[in-house]
Amino acid sequence: MEPPRNTSHNYTKVAASEVKIVSANLRGFHTNVGEITHNVIIKHRADIAFVCETFLDVSVPVNYVRVRGYSAWQRKDRSTQGGGVAFCYKETLNVKVIEPAKPVPEELELLVLKVTDRNGKGLLCVGCYRPPSQGTLLIDYLTVNIDAMMVANKCENTLWALRTVWQSSQGLVSRGHVRSATLWKWEKANWQAMRASLKTTDWDEVLCGDTDQQVGQFTELLHTLQDRWVPHSTHQTKASDQPWFGPECRAASDAKYRAWLTFKRHPTAWNRQQHREATDHMRATQEWASDQWVTDLKRKLRGGQVGSKRWWSLGKEQQGVSRGNTIPHLHRDDGTIAQSARDKANLLAKHFTDKMCVSDPKRSPPPLPNICADLLAHPLSTIFNQCLRTSRWPSVWKVASVVPVHKKNERTVAKNYRPVSLLPVLSKVLESIVASRVTDHLEKHHLLCSRQFGFRPGSSAADLHLLLISEWSAALDAGKATAVVALDIEGAFDKVWPAGLLAKLRAAGVDGPLLLLFGDYLRERNLKVVIDGQESEQHAVKAGVLQGSCLGPLLWNIYINDLLHLIPSVRGYADDLTLAQSFSSGEETATGQEVASKICLKQNTNDNYLKVEDAPSAQP
Repeated sequence: MEPPRNTSHNYTKVAASEVKIVSANLRGFHTNVGEITHNVIIKHRADIAFVCETFLDVSVPVNYVRVRGYSAWQRKDRSTQGGGVAFCYKETLNVKVIEPAKPVPEELELLVLKVTDRNGKGLLCVGCYRPPSQGTLLIDYLTVNIDAMMVANKCENTLWALRTVWQSSQGLVSRGHVRSATLWKWEKANWQAMRASLKTTDWDEVLCGDTDQQVGQFTELLHTLQDRWVPHSTHQTKASDQPWFGPECRAASDAKYRAWLTFKRHPTAWNRQQHREATDHMRATQEWASDQWVTDLKRKLRGGQVGSKRWWSLGKEQQGVSRGNTIPHLHRDDGTIAQSARDKANLLAKHFTDKMCVSDPKRSPPPLPNICADLLAHPLSTIFNQCLRTSRWPSVWKVASVVPVHKKNERTVAKNYRPVSLLPVLSKVLESIVASRVTDHLEKHHLLCSRQFGFRPGSSAADLHLLLISEWSAALDAGKATAVVALDIEGAFDKVWPAGLLAKLRAAGVDGPLLLLFGDYLRERNLKVVIDGQESEQHAVKAGVLQGSCLGPLLWNIYINDLLHLIPSVRGYADDLTLAQSFSSGEETATGQEVASKICLKQNTNDNYLKVEDAPSAQP
């Protein structure tokens, strides 16, 4: 293993089921963190990295040069110039930073972590740095306090991390997967040749058979043209790679490593010079790639098309906070732990499909790209008209790739994630067309409750806030108080009952082939969860509308519409409902009874397989 120019480190190659911890003396975090990141932590897939002599201080932000797929650096900076120690660890590892009961003296550079295995057994990991001039102060502190730290944190073993490597076969972590990624260079695509190919295509011959066959043949043709006329390359990537660390950086890093191995075997002056040149080339390449990434990021942030969601996403990316493999190990109901990406994907897929169902779905419902756009318009209109004419939604469009997004509470529990679906682009195009026509019909005839502010053109959360504040301010001016009850429907999108939704669509005037198309759209859907490039098995979805679809928000508004009409004083934003009642002094009891009588959601939500959260908030 090649040491960075100004650092020293140790590592040991271990089996895939073991934990690997690397320690390094950086002699300057700013200078050598790129080298230690890519040539040590990432290249050798370390699970925990400990570094000393970071030379950092409080002016450096906590997310500074965070390694993707790893925690932010847990640091203890020296109060004087130089020194400093830091830890980082894989986000899939169950790690807790420990604060010893007896405070660590300011002059000691020491950090303590607790690593917990799948059986709940703890390992105390102590990282420390002792300058030659410090004497026995560090050893004396640890001798007195190490046993107390182990007992207090229920640890059976201790690991000392100081320019050493520890390995264990206790199965604490799962290995990340190296996967192939295809880099498409759209800016260099031969659009003229692609347009010529599309122009000479006999669409009547290509688009034959039923709806599924037409969609399959059209998709295969587009993939063939893309592969032929868009330059592309395939390279290996890891979830932990920095966003700017592309094929050029990897090639330069590998070339430097090969030069080092050659020099190590044959330490001649020529090989030394070759290694120095490879090192200079690698650093220049990484600086160029990093600068290009920053320039591109600034361009995106300055662009007029950047919405608030995209802006925050880019901002977090710049800070090192990404959507990489941030899902830790997950606890199963039987007490076992899902550690690999595939096991976690299967567990979440099962959880999502288990909750996207209703107990008795068959019972009767209660009463209620621009460059080639001109050349693709004909085949797409043929496919879409075939779908509308036959009331069939292609089966290939019914499979959703789900990205689990953490909601709240512990990250190790599957139920604390929500499923956000990634759907085929062509499916979303047809969804948007259908949604636009149905929305025009509903708005033209005023069929949606005016007190629903979510997912509607011209309405927003700001409008709802302004309305509520105006009403409550008017009540205060009149000397009245206001009782407010905030209600949230649990798992709202996942509990939409297909039969009930179709009945409400019919009641809203959606009938005939379009209603049959909605029925086929909701029927026989499947999902698979994707984590770190690993896919779960497909699971059948029996209820719900997809979060991430174009039709989902519209269908939810139709599904909840009759409930809003039942309570005239309730306001809604998607699945969040607000009930308010103003009252004068002395009317508290009567107002409480009136509010209680208005919360008639229980029977209605039961009829629709919806459940209100158990702990609504009420504020006078």
